[in-house]
Amino acid sequence: MVVNPAGLIAESSTNNNTTTVPVVIPPDCTTAVTNDNFSNPIILSESPLSLPEYNACSSKEAGEPSHAGNGGGHSVWFSWTANSNQLAVITTRRSDFDTLLAVYTGSVVSNLSLVASNDDISSSIHQSAVSFAASSGTTYRIAVDGYNGAVGTVTLNLNPPANDDFAAGFTIASLSGGTNGYTIGASKEPGEPAHAFDVGGHSVWYRWIAPASGPIEFNTAGSSFDTTLAIYTGDGVTNLSLVSANDDDTSAGVRTSRLSFAAVAGTTYQIAIDGYGGDFGTYNLNWNMASQLGIAGLTNGTFQINFSGVNGQRYALLVSSNLVTWSTQAVRTMSDNVQQYIDTSSGPVRFYRTILSP
Repeated sequence: MVVNPAGLIAESSTNNNTTTVPVVIPPDCTTAVTNDNFSNPIILSESPLSLPEYNACSSKEAGEPSHAGNGGGHSVWFSWTANSNQLAVITTRRSDFDTLLAVYTGSVVSNLSLVASNDDISSSIHQSAVSFAASSGTTYRIAVDGYNGAVGTVTLNLNPPANDDFAAGFTIASLSGGTNGYTIGASKEPGEPAHAFDVGGHSVWYRWIAPASGPIEFNTAGSSFDTTLAIYTGDGVTNLSLVSANDDDTSAGVRTSRLSFAAVAGTTYQIAIDGYGGDFGTYNLNWNMASQLGIAGLTNGTFQINFSGVNGQRYALLVSSNLVTWSTQAVRTMSDNVQQYIDTSSGPVRFYRTILSP
């Protein structure tokens, strides 16, 4: 539930505008889930992966261990074979109850070797997470249960993004650049704001220290899903000040996001990418505060100058024959991240540069 989602009411802080209200609808448990027993697990064949399963209709078998040191009572089973040597991460984030998680090797439920287990991620996050060194070709048996018999919808995540949490946000740098990743298996933390005023549910984090002062643009162009994008300052997920946010890039007619703001040199900006209405997938994150030029000679002796910049900003194209005296050839308001100018002037040597224009 989100209060004031469109931001129509002025508030000093929107950090407490979102709350979750669990609603439990008891199912008909006349038929157990297919992966109730160790011998019939759900096979996990992809990575990354995130899938739901209801455990209220499941039970424990004779000889089954106590997962994460607790008796539980409603376990479900999964199986995953590593296709390479890797650090594997498995979590139950976004499950709606207090989970238990354990990973084993072995082929008999009463004779398993424990690889890793966990009850609570933290004192405030009662879902579970484990990481372990997986060996190529080894089959791992994964059990999820509920603490003291708790039941609900399990969400099992295999190799979720490492920058899922605010504290683990990836660092990006420079005046411009690009990176990519995925939000499959990502989650939201307690107290995390609704990015671009949408509750989302699969956020990842980046941080960028502005190398200079001036306008900068961030966008998620080319992402595979309907993104939301938000920029903050602050040092904790529950103590953030919104700088700028966007849901859809309406000027381009797409559902990826685009925003710009005036950056201050030396300031650390926290960047969140999420999916509208809980959407998720692969994303691109691009940023730029520099204006770059390209020069091409045309067949008639003129020159075509292409220059990039931050959308909505005005740039002056300057020309010089000696790198000392400069004159303005054109002033353009940037759109679609690029502008073009044809220079028909003659001269043995000509240099070009751009500057921000009022």
